[in-house]
Amino acid sequence: MMKNINFLLMAMIAVLTVSSCESENPASRGEEYNVTVGIPDPMDNYSKASASDAFSHLGGALNVDPAEFDLRYIVEVWSKDDSPELLYREIKTVDGDFAVTPVSFGLRLEQLPCYLVFWADFVREDMSEDLHYVTEGNLQNIRYSDDISSAGDLASDDMDAYCAVELVESVSLQSKRKIVLKRPFGKLRLLATDIVDSGELEPAEPKWATIDFKNIQFANTYNVLTDRAGMSGDTRSAGKFDFKVIKENALVGKNIYDNVYLLGFDYFFVADQIPSYSMDVTVYGDEDRSFALGTKNLSGIPVVSGKLTTVIGDFYSNSGTVNVIVDDAFDNDEKVEN
Repeated sequence: MMKNINFLLMAMIAVLTVSSCESENPASRGEEYNVTVGIPDPMDNYSKASASDAFSHLGGALNVDPAEFDLRYIVEVWSKDDSPELLYREIKTVDGDFAVTPVSFGLRLEQLPCYLVFWADFVREDMSEDLHYVTEGNLQNIRYSDDISSAGDLASDDMDAYCAVELVESVSLQSKRKIVLKRPFGKLRLLATDIVDSGELEPAEPKWATIDFKNIQFANTYNVLTDRAGMSGDTRSAGKFDFKVIKENALVGKNIYDNVYLLGFDYFFVADQIPSYSMDVTVYGDEDRSFALGTKNLSGIPVVSGKLTTVIGDFYSNSGTVNVIVDDAFDNDEKVEN
């Protein structure tokens, strides 16, 4: 008799334990929903042959070193109501070929309708902890980490990131979805095409560029669920920074410009209160930055979410003509495979 009582007590404890675990993890029950997510294929709009000598039009997936970085994916499930609540969160990382390696999440959605909120960014190799973006709260309050103090810290392709929001109202037992993530910001780059006639001397070439945004601010936060940057006017000062000039055959739209100079670039969250940027760009012809080739004053340069803004032309020669091109280099067709 005592053995039977002990057995019943143990069974009741086991049932209570399972029920407790299920209540803490909403993804352990409910409707099954399988979703595969990936980032835009950088080569959808441009052939690898034509872009073989160009890189500044590309984002982090092809420019960062896979020996140093992994691509981290985060999915959150949010309730759909006036005050959304976070129901579930999961993290996965991709090592190696970021551009063609999507990830899959198998979710059980207890509460419908709901939002699936996705974020992907670069983290240190074999680590999933926050690097440049603080996400530990939730994806409604992403903010730059303390190592980002000015626009100069945004001039790195490991700042690239991707996101998406999916409203799920109903699912079937075999429900599957493929989603390509988009960038929450625009990329701004400066390309110089100048050739300076210096007589018998070799044409002057730029070595460094100083980009001064003066007192302009950039958005410090981003809400993936609402697709809004700079909530409550939260911004940081863009400031001034130096950029080591890089020579490349640049791809602008679908045209290649041979032997031009990348003077700098930045990734900016697109906030309603900061639709465009102004800057002074000074180009130097020596490593010590004591010989200035010239300064270009730019104003009203737009930055558009998910797109690439290119300012290209003469930055330090007499003609001084530049063009501003906003193209769809970041607006790739969907290419997500299981």
